[in-house]
Amino acid sequence: MKQFFALALLCAILTLAVPCLALSGTLDRLDAADELTMTISGLSFKQMNGSESGLAVLNAFLAPLSAEVSAGSASARLAFRSGQKEISALRLQAAEWPDEHSLPHEALRRLFTEALPALYESCLPTEEAEIPEPEFKNARVRNLPASTQRTTLTVTPAQLAAADDVLGVFRACGSQLCASLPGAAETTSWLDGIEAASDLTLKRLENDSGEAVAWQLTGQIASGGKDARKLTLYGGVNGRNIYVSLKLPARSGKNRLELTVDLKDKAGKKKNTWSG
Repeated sequence: MKQFFALALLCAILTLAVPCLALSGTLDRLDAADELTMTISGLSFKQMNGSESGLAVLNAFLAPLSAEVSAGSASARLAFRSGQKEISALRLQAAEWPDEHSLPHEALRRLFTEALPALYESCLPTEEAEIPEPEFKNARVRNLPASTQRTTLTVTPAQLAAADDVLGVFRACGSQLCASLPGAAETTSWLDGIEAASDLTLKRLENDSGEAVAWQLTGQIASGGKDARKLTLYGGVNGRNIYVSLKLPARSGKNRLELTVDLKDKAGKKKNTWSG
């Protein structure tokens, strides 16, 4: 699962680099032509619980990576490089929220407003009398409206396999999120073979009016019958506010992926945070 490891590691690097953009007091005093540029490189781990060879492999992966932050009075830019090649970049104007059609907003919006609702609809019983009644239980997902009830469905492997349009959105979201990262081709290949390795549980968290405010999908997934993983996907989208928690550890062993995406726009204070 090199592609998942790369995604989690680069997200961790991003969380280290983003604080470098919090220079508002200094930037306010810059002239229009002034620009600060900082390059973060030489990342390495000194200690790792496990074999020395594992530490060497990890540091060999980190060695060519660097992050470059350029900040002026009106804009800032964050870029990641692998050697001399730029693999991803983000530019923000002063007090500007990222284009909602850029990553990760658009990919996540489609996941929670298209893919999971479509999967839910495709798995509803055909007989109205068999549709499960909502369970009244209060919950609050960060950045999202409060939920007062939830409806739970079971998704069988056969139902997921038959939901071609839903799987298409899942694959598109994953590919879009990883397009600029190392291992993008491996990620796309893994997603092409995605399947349920057990029954999945899909929970639709709802408000008093029965409208969906968040989703939770749990169970086991695999790719082409291999690399079975425990899936816990939790979160939703509300306008420009997003909260996503993804855990995807291997069913056995220590190979795992954990990713949190927290995007919030409140009282004029913009926050755009990834952690992994």
